[in-house]
Amino acid sequence: MVESTEFPQLAIRYNVRGVPRIVVNEETQIEGALTEQNFVDEILKAARKKTSKEQ
Repeated sequence: MVESTEFPQLAIRYNVRGVPRIVVNEETQIEGALTEQNFVDEILKAARKKTSKEQ
């Protein structure tokens, strides 16, 4: 976890406009509050995307 006000260069790099913003594998970005199930779904989707690119 990174505090965007303490590391503004990262906030700029990842185009942070709201919090929370989660960046997975430099590709998938998740923004805003999610239910636990939606969060898990998004993380699994990001993992599948990474796995399919490796094959």
